[in-house]
Amino acid sequence: SSTFSGSAAGTFTAFTATSGTLTLTPTTNYTNITQVVVAQVTYENALRPGDNVITGASGYFGLRFDTDPNTLFPRGILREESRTNSLTYSEKFNLSPWATSAATISPDVTTAPDGTTNADLLYPTSTGASREVYQPAGYSVGNTYSLSIQAKPAGMTWMTFGAGAGSGAAARLAFFNLSSCTVGTTGASITATAIKLRNSYCRLTVTYTPAGSGGYMEISPVDGDNNYTATANGTNGIYLCGAEIEIGAFTTSYIPTYASSASRPADIIKLSGVALSTIGASAGTVIQEDNLEGNIAANQYAIYGNSVSPIYFDNALAIKATNGTNVLTSGSSAVIATPIRTGLSWDASGRAISVNGATPVVDGNSFGTVGATVYVGSNNGSNTANGWLRTFSIYNTKLLGSAFTTKTT
Repeated sequence: SSTFSGSAAGTFTAFTATSGTLTLTPTTNYTNITQVVVAQVTYENALRPGDNVITGASGYFGLRFDTDPNTLFPRGILREESRTNSLTYSEKFNLSPWATSAATISPDVTTAPDGTTNADLLYPTSTGASREVYQPAGYSVGNTYSLSIQAKPAGMTWMTFGAGAGSGAAARLAFFNLSSCTVGTTGASITATAIKLRNSYCRLTVTYTPAGSGGYMEISPVDGDNNYTATANGTNGIYLCGAEIEIGAFTTSYIPTYASSASRPADIIKLSGVALSTIGASAGTVIQEDNLEGNIAANQYAIYGNSVSPIYFDNALAIKATNGTNVLTSGSSAVIATPIRTGLSWDASGRAISVNGATPVVDGNSFGTVGATVYVGSNNGSNTANGWLRTFSIYNTKLLGSAFTTKTT
């Protein structure tokens, strides 16, 4: 039951739920309640009609509007292919199968990049080399792996990170400066990167293709660049969280794990309503801005439907369009981690493609028939243009001349 009181119609000074106590008390005639006193809260443990409950990987999680992890500046809608983090306990370095060598893990001692207190401290227990925490990784010949870790200084500035030796495969490690979030000396046949995160963390990555099987992920605090020695004083080390191993030539967004590996389904975006009918019309223009985070050995579709792709990137990142039969090449290519703006316009006389305001390349071929389902950023989760969709526009007319190139600038 409930009781309302007020000095005027529609204006209430108190609302009291008498089953338990939940009191909402505005101080004056506010249109929104701004002061709430909660004496007791009872949580429901049964579903009600209309509740939207995600029960597994097939659940709908919505568009991922992403921001820069350091500046929090909007980056756009994040589109990524399906990936798996094969490590377990990605944030619990004190739990098996993680193990240490002449080092100690103190769990959950400080704030992680996401604001939770789940970052661990790793510090050497004696002075020497290979003061580390590691987990078996099970690398296989023929795969390319991307390893990543989130770390920051805890009295020690430098660390090594990468793939420990396996059967027939040498260790592949890189040195990182955690104060500047920069890469130091790197081992042979690997690619290493470092980017800044929130709360003074760096996300460090190592990508390599093993020549043998087995191996580990290894993380070690060290005294300096290209110096494997760690000097112990019983407290100084590095903070760690967010360990990940993915199969792929670049790292994607972090996937937390617990007692088993975990997977993230592909981001699938589809057009509907007026947008769908407009892109299927006999004349129109589509313009979008992308920022790719990596390249795959296949075509990557910015837009796709029924074998028609008004904008796609080939396996060398050349920007093209296809009606399912005829390919129109823009003469421009995308660059990883660099925004690029592309437009395609069409009518019965043919197509025109422009990239970053360049003079359009034209042909006399048709746009093609996109069908009833049009995807943005993939072909139903495959051939994903991994990265960020920054802007997206569709017009119901073929833009020409400066009206077209200005919008792709």
